[in-house]
Amino acid sequence: MKKIYFGLFLGLMVLGGISIFATGQKEFSSNENRYLKTVSDIKSTSDIEGTLADQFPLRDGWLTVASGARYLTGAREINDTYIGKDGYLFDKCSENDFSMMQYKNNLSYLGKFAGSYEVDDISLVLVPSPYTILSEKLPDNAQAYDAAQKYKAAETAMSGSANVVDLRDTLECLSRETQVYYRTDHHWTTRAAYAAYLSAVCGYDYEKAVDEAVNFEGLTAVSEEFHGTLYSRVLLRDKVYDTIDALDLEKAGLSEISEQLYDASKLETKDKYAYFLGGNTGRMDIKGTGEGNLLLIKDSFANCMVPFLAQKYANITIVDLRYLSEEIAHLMENGVDGESYNDVIVLYEMSNFADDVNIYKLARGL
Repeated sequence: MKKIYFGLFLGLMVLGGISIFATGQKEFSSNENRYLKTVSDIKSTSDIEGTLADQFPLRDGWLTVASGARYLTGAREINDTYIGKDGYLFDKCSENDFSMMQYKNNLSYLGKFAGSYEVDDISLVLVPSPYTILSEKLPDNAQAYDAAQKYKAAETAMSGSANVVDLRDTLECLSRETQVYYRTDHHWTTRAAYAAYLSAVCGYDYEKAVDEAVNFEGLTAVSEEFHGTLYSRVLLRDKVYDTIDALDLEKAGLSEISEQLYDASKLETKDKYAYFLGGNTGRMDIKGTGEGNLLLIKDSFANCMVPFLAQKYANITIVDLRYLSEEIAHLMENGVDGESYNDVIVLYEMSNFADDVNIYKLARGL
C-alpha cells in the first residue's frame, strides 16, 4: 500500500513538473490575490514542493474539490477560515492567535505619539472583528478572542492621551437591520462604515447613527459579484456573491476628487475592494469639502470611510504605516501647507492593530 501511495505521489510530482514547462508558469493568482512561486524562486530542495503546489495544473479546481470534500465530511475550519452559518466566512483569530504582547506594545507607541503632539482630538477607533458582532453565525465550537478584555486594555492604556471609540453597540444594533460585514471577505460594508463614521467622528449615539445609516439613500451598488479574500482561501462553490456599495460622489459634492477616492478599474479584478482609494499606499493627500485638517492613520477598513470623512474635513492626509517611508515626526511638523492637523484618527480592525508591527513608527524619534 505504501508503494502505491508513493507511486501516486511521485506521479503527481512528475506531472506537476512537466506541466510547468509544457504550459508555462503562472506568476500571479488573481483568485488568491498573491504572487505564486515560480521556478526562479527555487533556491533549495525545500522550495520545490511550494513551487509545484503553486504551479500544479488546474490548481484552483483541485483546491475547490479538496475544500468541498472536507466540508462534506463535517469540517467547518479550512485554511484558518471558519465556515459559518448563512454563507458567512470568518478569519480565524482565537485567544491564542491574538498577538496580545504586540497589541500592548502598539498601544504604548500610540500613547507616546499622542503625548507628544498638541491637536484638538486624537481618537483610536478599533473596529470589532466580524465574529465579535456576528457570534451567532459562527460554527459550533469556534473559538474567538475576548474583545471586551481588549477594549478595556486599550481604554486603560490610552487614558488621558487618546479617546478610544468602541463600536460594538453601533454595529450590533446595525446588524439587526442590515448586513454589516461581507460574507466572503473580512472587511465591513460601506453602510457599516457610515454608521461608524456617524458614531466615531460625528458624535452620534449608536441608536441615532444606526437609524440614519439604515435609511441613508446616498449609496449606490458598484459591484454585485464580489468574492473576497476569505472565499479565495476555501473556494467553496456554494458561496454567494457580495455586493459592494459606495457613496454617490456626485450627490455628495465630491465629483472633483472621484479619481482619488475610487478606482473603477479594480472592479474588473479579483480584488474589488481596492475600488476604494485604489488599494493601500503609504500616503495619500485629499482635499475635501469640510473644515479643518485630519491625519488618518489606518488599515484597509478605513478605505471605504474616507469619502464620508472628505465631506467633514478640508484636508485629509491618509497614512498606512505598512507602506510609509516618511517619518511621522516630519509629517506632524509640516502638517498641511504649514497648518497643523486639527484631529488625528487611528482606525484599525482590532486584530489587525494587534498584528501590525509597523506602529512603532508613531513613536520613532520621540
